[in-house]
Amino acid sequence: MTSSHPTKESADIVIIGGGIVGISILRSITQCNNNLKVILIEAQSDLLSQASGSNSGIACTGVDATPGTLERSLIRDSISQIRPFCRDMNIPMRECGSLVCLWPWDGDGNGDGNGNGNDDGDDDGDGDAPTTDDTQTKTMKEAGSSSNHDTHDSCIVDSRLVTVAEESWDAGDSHAKILSSSQLFNSKHQVNEPHLSKSCKGAVHIPGEIVLDPWLFGIALASQARQCGGIIYTNWKYDPSKSFRRQKSNDDTDASTDIDNNGGPYLWTLVRDLDDNGVDVEGLPVEIHTKIVINATGIQSDLIQSKTQNVPESVYEARPRRGQYKIFASTSTSSTSATSNQQDFHLTRPIQPVPTQRTKGIFVFSSLYNQIIVGPTALDQSSRVDRSIHENVANQLTQYVQKLLPNLDVNDSNVIGEYVGIRPGTNRRDYQIHCYPTENWITVGGIRSTGLTASLGIGRYVVHSLLSILVPGIVL
Repeated sequence: MTSSHPTKESADIVIIGGGIVGISILRSITQCNNNLKVILIEAQSDLLSQASGSNSGIACTGVDATPGTLERSLIRDSISQIRPFCRDMNIPMRECGSLVCLWPWDGDGNGDGNGNGNDDGDDDGDGDAPTTDDTQTKTMKEAGSSSNHDTHDSCIVDSRLVTVAEESWDAGDSHAKILSSSQLFNSKHQVNEPHLSKSCKGAVHIPGEIVLDPWLFGIALASQARQCGGIIYTNWKYDPSKSFRRQKSNDDTDASTDIDNNGGPYLWTLVRDLDDNGVDVEGLPVEIHTKIVINATGIQSDLIQSKTQNVPESVYEARPRRGQYKIFASTSTSSTSATSNQQDFHLTRPIQPVPTQRTKGIFVFSSLYNQIIVGPTALDQSSRVDRSIHENVANQLTQYVQKLLPNLDVNDSNVIGEYVGIRPGTNRRDYQIHCYPTENWITVGGIRSTGLTASLGIGRYVVHSLLSILVPGIVL
């Protein structure tokens, strides 16, 4: 419907982008000071509708993030907050840890993101099972007492599993364990997955990882932010070509536009783009005047910054990475009459491959709602919006999950759905969070596949960044 809009509204801070990162930033700021007027604007009709609405819902511990990076530190900060937050907000979660598994086909480093085994980090590229020389394997004893193992010292462990365990211990996960294949299938062992293929050569159990409902997690963040006074506008598409930052001069007299009651200048005028918006929503302002802008637009963040007047060019380039998933009903193909075609096929823990420098690889896990999910792939593409299903990739996902879970019914009739998320990778390895004090602008970009996991840490980090650009009238 059409309606008349207020020509403008004012705010202390405006956040552009209603994904998990933008919402977490809104929550963090409003919890620090609920007297601030903070507005979040989202171009789509719903929050969490882009990358944040198409992730796995697994909160990881950051073991695969490079030590010393901002990503690693923010994941570690965030994971310590996720459990109490989920409990306080009644968000369903399964505190199960995950299994990083080694397979016979992992002789070349496990994967191009499709389970094809030709990813970066190849060892020899021949696909053969690892040898047992000193460069490839260690005994449990050599792997170190921190593994808390209960196998015989003579048990041979591939060096890649030892590396995963050592990285986990270095990251603070002191309870990570190296498990032999016999332990994985021993019903008396604390960590076992009876449905897993017996070809698994061993695994590392990382106990700190969590399966949760990613949509409810984000909505709970938004709910808390609104309770603290945060304002959320959907269907508010930011127009960078018409928005601008104005310089405050001594002869400015329009107090309603430029100065609030505390003397703080509204330096930014953000303009809503109505040209491509098919739905006009009553009550949305056409302009928002604000003191500080936070750009949390994910895969579009570099373009939003570069196209906005009076802001330096983005120092990074977004590189879209497609992650495709396939969802199966939890139906076993077991031939026994007691279990045939019953909805009792369940994985307690996410199964993941040994990660490479390029990708964490394809996960296989049970959702909180008794579904088997396989994905994501990791395929670079030029388009920032193409989320179409690729049939060849879907077939590869089916073949991959069949290798790991041979008794899972993978017939088309057992497929519940498929989806694709576009992760905001960049030409740089680390998160790209940049503060521009002169321009009263912060860009939060490059939050690749770990946005949900790191979201609470990112929110707190941005609050600290705001301290360097506070203007009169803003106190955190």
